[in-house]
Amino acid sequence: MADTRADTIETGRELPVSFFGVLMLLAAFGPLATDTYLSAFPEMAHDLGTSRTEVASSLTVFVAGLAGGQLLYGPLSDRFGRKRPLLAGIAIYTLASAGCLLPLDLTGFLAMRLGQALGGCSGIILGRAMIRDRLDAHDVARSFSTLSMINVAMPLIAPAIGAVILWFADWQAIFVMLVGLGLAAFLAVAVGIEETLPASRRTVTLHPGATLANYIRLLSNARFVWAALATAAASGTFFAFLTGSPVAFMVHFGFGRVEFTALFTAALLAMAAGGQINRRWLAHRTPAAIAGGVLPALCLTAALLVPGIQTGPALACGLIVLVMAQLGFILPNCAASAMNACSAGTGSAAALLGAIQFAGGLVGSAASATVWLGDAFTMALVVAILPLGTAFAWWRYTRSQSRIGSAR
Repeated sequence: MADTRADTIETGRELPVSFFGVLMLLAAFGPLATDTYLSAFPEMAHDLGTSRTEVASSLTVFVAGLAGGQLLYGPLSDRFGRKRPLLAGIAIYTLASAGCLLPLDLTGFLAMRLGQALGGCSGIILGRAMIRDRLDAHDVARSFSTLSMINVAMPLIAPAIGAVILWFADWQAIFVMLVGLGLAAFLAVAVGIEETLPASRRTVTLHPGATLANYIRLLSNARFVWAALATAAASGTFFAFLTGSPVAFMVHFGFGRVEFTALFTAALLAMAAGGQINRRWLAHRTPAAIAGGVLPALCLTAALLVPGIQTGPALACGLIVLVMAQLGFILPNCAASAMNACSAGTGSAAALLGAIQFAGGLVGSAASATVWLGDAFTMALVVAILPLGTAFAWWRYTRSQSRIGSAR
């Protein structure tokens, strides 16, 4: 049965700094495993006896593993608690990272990368579930805003980390660093994290039929589905920018590497700033109130990008930065609202939310990469359309919320 609690302000509850620090460490698994080795592709291709293109396929394998693995850890954590599956996932990530140091061919390396993803996604999913276990509506949204900082900061920092390592050592040293990260995370979770799901709240079986029934139950929860779809469309907007911006600004507007890096950095910093302002606003407003207030502005700003991209780079850059800042408000509040729509099976809810959000990002990325309307206009159009999907899904979420309130 769906949780019928409305979004209410309940102040004075915070996660311990040590607990939240471990969750941020786990959230760094994905970005560090994808972005630190990008500049090492030529050396890796030589050592693996293959091409740079085939080495780049390890990114696709990793992302696919992140997507599929999410659906495994949800049911496992609802049955056995959060800590044991999390430790198992970290162990798999660490062992697979060590496996990347072996003298492998491309197939073996890709298998290790898949293992990294299947292990690393445990922290992404179970971190959300553990936050939901311990906090209520507005506190979940505040924590999601802070946790999203690592997702914004790491893509900026990780390539620099990789470049520094490669300055002093070969590409294998990057995976030695990832092994060290895994060992540190395993120790931190084992010593510093307590179980957040008591035995009385765990599911009693992992039978495939029961697991499928649990996912079907979540998909029949209108509040969860619409909030998750709103999150997915917002995520798609973000990935449409990530995928389409190099072509739009470097090809269409002729930006050099320095100019584009400055724009990319400004956009991500604006998104991070939006998330932190959102965290402060949540001391006085509910997640639903903030998301509902910012969404019209997001839709307007994104729509202006369509004519703006034809006007010139200055206006286009300003609008993109503003869109990213507004997403800093929308993404954590929509995701928190989806998690708050469920009282039982929180691990499965986090897994399904992650899969839906990833699907939205994939749609946005694929649509923006298909330059069927020109190198810049396609990105602008996708960025303009997807916030409308967020607004529609959010409107349906609020209607579902209203029906629950009136039924009390």
